[in-house]
Amino acid sequence: MYFYFEMKTSCLALICLILCLLTTTTNATHLVGGSLTYQCLNASTGQYRVTQKLYRDCSATVVTGFDEEIWIFTINPITENVLNGVGGGSPTNKFLMPMVGFPTLVPININDPCMDIPNVCVEEAIYQTVVTLSVPPSGLMLLYQRCCRNDAIINISLAGDTGTSYTVTVPPSSVAFCNNAATFDNFPPIIICANMPLNFDHSATDIDGDELVYSLCSPLTGATNSSPIVTVASGLTALVPVNFIPPYSATNMLGGSPAISINSSTGLLTANPSTIGKFVVGVCIAEYRAGELISEGRRDIQFNVADCQPQLVAAVPSQVFNCSNNTVTFDNNSYGEIPITDYIWNFGDPTTTTDVSYVAEPTYIYPDTGIYNVMLIVNPGITCADTGYCQVNIFPLLTPNFTVVESCVNFPYTLTDASTTTHGTINSWNWDYGDGNTGTGPTTTHIYTTTGTFNVTLTVTNTAGCTATITTPLTINLNNNIYLSPDTTFCLFDGVQLQANGGVLYNWLPTTNLSNPSISNPLCTATTTTTYTVEVTNSFGCNNTANITVTPISTIDITMDSALTACVGDTVALRGYTSSPIQNSLAYTWTPTTLNTNNPTNCIVPPNTTTYTLTANLGSCTGSGTQTINAIPLPTISISPNQRICENQTAIITATGGETYLWSPSTTVDIPTSASTLASPLLSTTYNCTINITGVCTRTIQLSTDITVVPYSIALGNDTVIYKGQSLPLNAGSSQSYYWYPPKLFTDPEKANPIYTPTQSGYVVLTGISPENCVSIDSMYVKVIEPNIIAPNAFSPNGDGINDVFMLISKDYTFQTFNIYNRWGEKVFATTTTTQGWDGTFKDQPASQGVYVFYATYYNELEQPKVLKGNVTLLR
Repeated sequence: MYFYFEMKTSCLALICLILCLLTTTTNATHLVGGSLTYQCLNASTGQYRVTQKLYRDCSATVVTGFDEEIWIFTINPITENVLNGVGGGSPTNKFLMPMVGFPTLVPININDPCMDIPNVCVEEAIYQTVVTLSVPPSGLMLLYQRCCRNDAIINISLAGDTGTSYTVTVPPSSVAFCNNAATFDNFPPIIICANMPLNFDHSATDIDGDELVYSLCSPLTGATNSSPIVTVASGLTALVPVNFIPPYSATNMLGGSPAISINSSTGLLTANPSTIGKFVVGVCIAEYRAGELISEGRRDIQFNVADCQPQLVAAVPSQVFNCSNNTVTFDNNSYGEIPITDYIWNFGDPTTTTDVSYVAEPTYIYPDTGIYNVMLIVNPGITCADTGYCQVNIFPLLTPNFTVVESCVNFPYTLTDASTTTHGTINSWNWDYGDGNTGTGPTTTHIYTTTGTFNVTLTVTNTAGCTATITTPLTINLNNNIYLSPDTTFCLFDGVQLQANGGVLYNWLPTTNLSNPSISNPLCTATTTTTYTVEVTNSFGCNNTANITVTPISTIDITMDSALTACVGDTVALRGYTSSPIQNSLAYTWTPTTLNTNNPTNCIVPPNTTTYTLTANLGSCTGSGTQTINAIPLPTISISPNQRICENQTAIITATGGETYLWSPSTTVDIPTSASTLASPLLSTTYNCTINITGVCTRTIQLSTDITVVPYSIALGNDTVIYKGQSLPLNAGSSQSYYWYPPKLFTDPEKANPIYTPTQSGYVVLTGISPENCVSIDSMYVKVIEPNIIAPNAFSPNGDGINDVFMLISKDYTFQTFNIYNRWGEKVFATTTTTQGWDGTFKDQPASQGVYVFYATYYNELEQPKVLKGNVTLLR
């Protein structure tokens, strides 16, 4: 942590610096630029002095202090991989550089001392050390990375989370012996004024005399917000350009027009920024020796584009037009932070040398018409004086005026310019009609859609630059909207009443065949088609005209369509025709009266042959016509009813009443185009038949019938084994009828559940018939066997060698279990071996004489589980 005082620093800058130094965190967010350079000290030992300059924003409330020391890494400039380029025998890939002295405030340099500069604070820290570098044939890149930039930067995305990288390359001695890097001569201005040209000498010095080439280049990212200080090579990030936010880019980093650029030979940086804010800009410098590139370096800069306000402004109107006389009183709007104490006006009058005033807002009388250039100087004689200029145009007299040809609302008003001018000619006319609409030209027309008084304004301008305005109120009268009955046709014997509304006076022309041509509703008895015009005048004197044409008739001719033939159930149209001029004026009636009246066209569904009459009348004039509809009944069509069939059976399906037939699905019918055909569905199916009727009543009708396939089968189960003399109960389920074979071995061969008692092995056959008469047959083999197990009923375990052991004897079966129990249910013997028997002992003691129960399980010839149990007597 460093503290210092500089006597030449203002109090505000000193407070800013102290805040900067006292506020230190581990996560920097206000880096604003820097550059990395080196100087060769000893070519034989590879000693170089390396310098890193860093800049930060110290004007924020919370900022980050400089690191006390930084790590510089050595990189392969071609692959950008870290390499060991520091030291001699056991080189490393980094070296530490301490801060030299204390951070210093960068002076705010701006060209115009009369501009009001915003408060900006930038601080510089210099890091330096002497290090031995081992430069390989590929050369060496020195790299420093740190995070993060000032988060207020507006031309790159996520600026507060974006780090920076500073690089410079060191050539091998075979390319440039003991090279020194170029160093920039000047620090860029901290403040750039918006909308003011920037011309900055960004040149550098190379003590080797190498050729330097300058270019704009994209600044680099580096380090991350999570690891802002890089201390090990694994923490370095790739050298990636920053992400510019459109419309900004690597070639347009500041915006404005023209865009920022740099002279490649001189290093002159030019720009004309127009947007206020903080911008990051990159400048690269390349060293060439004998035409060969030997080294490259870069500088990272933050430009602060500000709204620089001048401290003093001489503000006068840029032009003054006096079109009424030669006297001008000047407005003075000068302002500034510096108090204004003195004024000098020069009125630009070439006829005198006394056209000068020292008051703030003088009045001057010009000797003649013409154009005069006026100058105002505020605070003359001091450093930040300012000068303003004004052009005075003296061209009287322009007198505006206009005339109006009045009309009524919703009708055009004509407005004509009547202005006069003594200088030049009038060349511009702008009309404001007072209702939100405007117009141009010396003569204009306008239609007002509402009544009332409107202030009409005319502004005229002449070729001398004079402008004059006149405003005159204009009253819009209510117009008469004529409501007139439409053109009409009437019966000659009746006449027709004409009707007009909307006024107080009426005048009909021609007057012939009208009962009174001066009323709103005269009776018309014209005998030929006549067009009458009515002129209507309202109470405001506004008039309007409208026309009506009347057509008298004496007869009505109705033409009907000729008789037609239709099928019963069809919709047909009845139509009557009259001449077009009278068709919509007629009243219509139909007989039979069930039809819709007042319409010459009707759609009907005739139940039988009928003659229809249409009558039309217009007052006393009438006419009629007839049309006959011959109704033909449709033939009767049908299809066979739904059916149920057994599996693998067929059914007959039939349709009637048509000329042609088509069955679908066609794959399971015998003849798809026949009226009657065989259907053989494997599954239940709906059959559709498309029936065509030809002749007068041509039809295509589709009917359908369902065939349900009834599945039916019986099952007796698996083959089985019984002992001779045993019976076997059977069950066939539910069917309509049964038949068991051989019948004599069943208790009832026609029952669903008879008892089967065979004397020898053989097949049982069952025939079943369902309620739909579907037949199903199944069989089962029943094997009848003789008992082939010997179980003695007594034994005497007395040790004489005769009948001492009780065991089951079988030549055909293998026993799974063989258990013996006493009369209390205790198990006295158990085995799973058919060769082992009971010797009459229980718990190593001779069992009591008595009856014991045995229980054995085994599998018969059909691998079916069987149980054998019985009694045996133990004798003592």
